[in-house]
Amino acid sequence: MIEDPLASLLQTYEHLLRLPDKTRMNFLLLTTVVFTLTLVHGLNKHPCEKNPDNNAYNKFAKKHIFQEVFDTNSKEEWKKYLQKYTLCSRPKQSFMEKSDEATIKGICNGNGRNHRINLCISMSQIQVYYIEVNVNDCSIKNKLKQNQHVIVACDKVNNQCLPVHYEKNNGQKPDPKDPVCKP
Repeated sequence: MIEDPLASLLQTYEHLLRLPDKTRMNFLLLTTVVFTLTLVHGLNKHPCEKNPDNNAYNKFAKKHIFQEVFDTNSKEEWKKYLQKYTLCSRPKQSFMEKSDEATIKGICNGNGRNHRINLCISMSQIQVYYIEVNVNDCSIKNKLKQNQHVIVACDKVNNQCLPVHYEKNNGQKPDPKDPVCKP
């Protein structure tokens, strides 16, 4: 017997109404958060699917690719850089060199492997700077520089497949059996 979808929806709604107020509010909050995260992050199921935010790559680049050269060994220079580009509000951050920008874009265009969903992992290692920031005064608590395979979310932005999100790599390497990321 095929169940009527409208009747099933009404039963679910009636069940929700019988729940205590706090449980209903928690359910509503959870549903709203999941829906919002899906809209904000635009979690595509595969690399190079359209992203509705035409500025997604520029936002990624501002957060993760140096916009200028500075002494990365100096905590004071880091602080000045973060303040100049209003990046003090995130306690853990990652950056890559401007000179690696073509390599980073290349992860989405034939030089990366599909890691999962729309995430692609670089076939070659890239130098990444990790910093911990005191968000109260923008001072640098810790900094680390290492070469690793970089993981990014790849979406189509203005008809180009580009990185739109950085995902921390915890030692993963590209699997040669995984498909190549490309438009």
